[in-house]
Amino acid sequence: MNLPTADLVQYALAWYQKVTWVDVGELLFVLMSIIGQEYIARRNKAGFGFWLVGNVVAVFVFGSSGRLVSACLYAYFAFKSFAGLRHWGRLDALERSEARARPQPALPAVARGATGA
Repeated sequence: MNLPTADLVQYALAWYQKVTWVDVGELLFVLMSIIGQEYIARRNKAGFGFWLVGNVVAVFVFGSSGRLVSACLYAYFAFKSFAGLRHWGRLDALERSEARARPQPALPAVARGATGA
């Protein structure tokens, strides 16, 4: 398809004029969910923060457009994201406290002047 530049500009402007804040909100929460998933896949708790923000945006987008079942679903997801973030924080704190309580291994004594005979 070989379109002249002027036609491409008109097409882009027509598309831009059709974009609503709901479209932008949906794009935002999808991107936040994907980024969050990538962080979680790498065992980084920041992923829960991305999920939480994305899910809160989805609640507002779906709620304002009248899709209340979807809004409730994403409210549940937001709650679970917050719970996961809290749980991960507790596990980190527990791991740090156990590491401090664990006795440090003694360094091996080096025999000076030992010939091994």
